[in-house]
Amino acid sequence: MKLKKTITLLITVFIFQTVALSQVSISKDDRTAHPAALLDLVANEKGFLMPRLTMEERNEITNLDEIHEGVDAEFLMIINTDSKCIEMYVENSWNPIWCHDHCDGIKEVTFIYNEEEVTYGTVSNAGQCWLDRVLGACPDTNPEDYTDANDFRGKGDLFQWGRLDDGHQLIDREENEVISNTTTAKSGSDIPGHNLFINAGSGEDWLVTRNDNLWDDANGASNPCPNGWRPPTKDEMEIEMNSWHGVGRDVAFASPLRFTTGGRRESTTAVELNRTSTQGNYWTSTNSTDEPGESVFLMITSTANYFSEFNRARGASVRCIKD
Repeated sequence: MKLKKTITLLITVFIFQTVALSQVSISKDDRTAHPAALLDLVANEKGFLMPRLTMEERNEITNLDEIHEGVDAEFLMIINTDSKCIEMYVENSWNPIWCHDHCDGIKEVTFIYNEEEVTYGTVSNAGQCWLDRVLGACPDTNPEDYTDANDFRGKGDLFQWGRLDDGHQLIDREENEVISNTTTAKSGSDIPGHNLFINAGSGEDWLVTRNDNLWDDANGASNPCPNGWRPPTKDEMEIEMNSWHGVGRDVAFASPLRFTTGGRRESTTAVELNRTSTQGNYWTSTNSTDEPGESVFLMITSTANYFSEFNRARGASVRCIKD
């Protein structure tokens, strides 16, 4: 009896060793695996499904950098169902290796900005389509060529919330100076009709009568983006932010949208720029639920990115999203 059990055990171990060391083929006709393949899937009626995870589920995967039997999880692959991307974990971050084109084949957008014709590219990421740079960024420089988040060519202009590209927003980025002059007179109209930056004071709106809907409509009269594009909502900007694997300025710059540190223009000292080498401040079209006359923006610092609220007379960057 003991001999029989021993022989059975030896046969079982041999079978498992053979399976563990051999190639595997899965097919209808029991063909063997290709000599170059460890796993060979053969089918003409079915496909191969990778693990499908939401952005949140992906970010909750633990032990990615843990060494297990001599190797880590580098080159782990998933399908991200939020961004519609096949992603691979390489060098401590998730990287898209193929994504659905949410820009519907649109590679470039030509439009009039500050009374001149400019052409920007597009970026499809996290299920959304964006212009590839902020409004006012140098049209002749591909964002892929920016040296870092502080590259002046990618910083662009600084808009008061809800205003057109009427000239109030203009910044000389090479000299790091404002271009537009200022006025302390608030506007009685949604479209001020001048190119002055309205120095409305701390906690103030540049309008006499508040209008919470100036940037809601892609075809609205106050929309500074190209036709069919508009400033993003907080929810849309949050989807983009959550697609980053990490936080802070360097992570934001390494993202497909190449976020830069444009700083801001204060509503009290409107002749000066603030934090242009350390912070990115990006308007959304969403209004504050706590403070009337304030709107939500994304702040990116060297170590964090989060949403806060500005009075609308401050100047911040605008990144346009496809409607």
